Order: sequence, then C-alpha cells, then structure tokens
Amino acid sequence: MINTGIYAALLLSLLLGTLYRPAIGLAALACIQVLDFWGQLASPWLAENGIFTNLYVVGLIAIGLLRAQQCSSEKTHGIPWVQVLVICLWIEAGISLYWSPAFKQGVGEWGKYWPYMMLHASLVPLLFRRPIDLQHGLSAVLVLGAILAVLVDVFVRWDQRFIVSFYNPNEKFWNALAFAQLAGYVTIAAVLLNHRKSWFWGLLKGVAIASSVILVVKSGTRGQFVLMAALPIVFLPMSRPLGSMKTYVSGVLLVACLASASIFAYDSFTHQDERWSSGKFESDWELRVMMADKLLNHWLKASNGDPTVLLLGLGNSASFSQGIIGFYPHMVVPEILGEEGLLGLGLFCAAVWMSICTTRSAYRLSIEDPVQRGILATLAASFTFAFILSFKQGSLVGYSAELFSFAILIERQTRLLVSAKRVQVEKETMKHQSNLVIVSKAPAEVFPNLFSTQSVPPFDPAK
Repeated sequence: MINTGIYAALLLSLLLGTLYRPAIGLAALACIQVLDFWGQLASPWLAENGIFTNLYVVGLIAIGLLRAQQCSSEKTHGIPWVQVLVICLWIEAGISLYWSPAFKQGVGEWGKYWPYMMLHASLVPLLFRRPIDLQHGLSAVLVLGAILAVLVDVFVRWDQRFIVSFYNPNEKFWNALAFAQLAGYVTIAAVLLNHRKSWFWGLLKGVAIASSVILVVKSGTRGQFVLMAALPIVFLPMSRPLGSMKTYVSGVLLVACLASASIFAYDSFTHQDERWSSGKFESDWELRVMMADKLLNHWLKASNGDPTVLLLGLGNSASFSQGIIGFYPHMVVPEILGEEGLLGLGLFCAAVWMSICTTRSAYRLSIEDPVQRGILATLAASFTFAFILSFKQGSLVGYSAELFSFAILIERQTRLLVSAKRVQVEKETMKHQSNLVIVSKAPAEVFPNLFSTQSVPPFDPAK
C-alpha cells in the first residue's frame, strides 16, 4: 500500500509541476518506463492495466502544451531540419512496411511505439518557449530520476536481471535496460547541468550519481555503465571552463577508480563475475554482429535481382521474418541499411550530421552563459550516450524516438537562442535610435531661435 501511495504521490507531483512550469512535463516522459514499472510492481491493477501510466503522461504533456500556450514565448524562424529529416525517415520506414516479409510483426511494433514517436518529435519540443525552460525540464528529470533510482535501490529485489513484484514474489518483470538508461541520463544531468551553488543541489547531485551507479550495476547493463562514467568527463569542458588540466585529469582518474571499485565490489558480493568478464562481452557482441550480418546478406542477395531493394531495403521489420533472423538485430544502423535501404541510411546520416551542426551552432550562442552551456552539454552527452548504445540495443521503431529526442531539443534550444538574440539586438537598435533622436532634438529645444528657419525681424530702436 505504501508503494502504491508513493506512485500516486509522484503522479500528483508531476501534475502540479507541469501546471506550474510546462517544461516539467519532460521529466514524466523521460522517466515513464521506470515510473510505469514502479506502479506495476506495487499494484496488481496497474500490472493488468499497464497503459494507465502511459495515458497519464500523455495527458500531462497535453496539459503542459495548453499551459505553454498561455506563457510568453520567443518566436522561432527557419526550418527545423533535424525534426524534418527524422520524420521523413519514419515515413519512409512506414511505407516500406508494405513490402516487408514480416508485415504483421511490423504492425505490432508500430502499434507499440508510434505514440512515443509523436510525443518526442512533434509535441514535447513545444513545451519549451524560452531558452530557460529546458533548464527547468532537465532539472526535473534529475530530481525525479534521483527519487526513482533511490526507491528502486532500496525497495526493489532483483533476481539476476529480473525485478520481483512487491505483491507476488513469483511474478517477475524484465526491462533492465530501462533502469540503466534512466541511470545514465540522471548521471549525465547531475554532472553537467549548472545550478547556483547551494547545499540542496550539491546533496541532490551526489545522491543521484551514487544511486544511479548502484542501479546500473545491479541491472547488469555493461554498456550503460561504461558510458555514464566516460561521457560526463568528455563533455565537462563544454559545460563549464576547466580551471587546469591537472584538475581535469585527476577527476578522470577518480571516476575510473570509483567505476572499477563499484564493479569489483558488486562482483565480490553477488558472484556475477561472468557477465562482466571480457569473454561475455565478446560473445554478446559477436551475437549482435552475426544477426546484423545475416540481415545485410539477405538485403544484398535481394538487391541482385531487384535494384530497388538496394535503394529502399527489404522493408521495415523484415528482421522479424523467420527466414532472416526472427528478431531485430540490436544494431540500429545495419538494421536501417537492410530494411530501409540506402535511402533510409542516407536520411539517418543526414539527421545525425544536422544534429552535430546544430550542436556547434548552439555552443557558439551559449558560450558566455553557464546555464545554457550546461543545458547544451547535457543534451549533447545524452544524444551521444543514446547513439553509441544504438550499436548494441534497440531498433529503428523502438529506439530512434528516444535517440533523436535530444537532437531535436538541441535544435529547439538553438532556435530559441537565435530568436532571443534577435529580439535583444532589435531592442538595442531601437534604444540607440531613440537616443539619437533625443540628441538631435535637444539643441533645438534649448536654443529654439538659434536653429529656427524663420527670419528674425530687424532691431527697432523705437521699441
């Protein structure tokens, strides 16, 4: 009952937060999977009606959009190319489903994930109307993610990589990757976001990092663990200026030692050495490469008889066909090449390239603002985190929305910054022009006769 009460309190807090600041709705979407799992672990009704949390979050986003419409906003200009390219990639993938050998499985995949795609690409960016809004949204992700990480670490019992239900010890759930993804994003936000110096943010960030490390090690997700330790260090110079190279190198060594100690301690207490061994790493990687190789071989063979397959691919979700793999290959880029062809891969690469270009533009605009630098570093590191992991997990339909959501938010932030700069320049120009007008009028007002164009009557001695 207590765990269900915690779930209800979290939902209520998100509702009140979104009403207060619409950008807080981002936290609900970023933490939706772990929040949903907590509810299902706590309540049999939520376990049977797993869609409830998803519908609640959609409702929160809708409320946030309505509230955002009432707030003052910066007008953005230009074409959001990352957003356009990602949507074009999805359209091409959806059309290719019609010639896919696994049409039925593909429809099932799209049925599960299209709402997330719509939310990430089209609706969530509209929650942010001013450059400061993303600071509130990402801070909310940090707070909610830290709370969930602590709750899972303290109350949830793990059985290998499965989590055990609170109300039924025989019922187990598996989605270790969801917990690890959240832990990675929370750690990145804790390290790279810049807040005013206070005991609250210092304590919160320390708790967030510690609980996230424990969570990702418990879940046994190796890739996330390595990246959440490395990427904050890589992107730290983007977030804030470094005092000296000696301090930076010391931080790198400290993180490396802590990461190694965490793995060693966990292995010593739980005897799970096999999963963290180099042999297990290699075997899992070889399995993914083998599945991707089978898909690409089928694509190349089909291209020999039909050149259009080379361009358009075997069709979305073709990997699910028993004649090819029977499941998705856990490597997004080879999957896109085999299923959506050269056209799909071209759209994907163009979207990634535009994401990089947008990040560079955003950095030039935010270099003098510590808060904006922290926002950009957090989003860029999160995008890199998701992109690297796309070579070991996920599929185009199931993972690309999360992957490109960070790039789309960087693009949105860049357009808001450009708009804010434009408004600032216009105000300064108008102020400068008004000062010129005042200066030009001042002599005439003080010495009206000196600047008068009327003829002065001659002096009359009689007067």
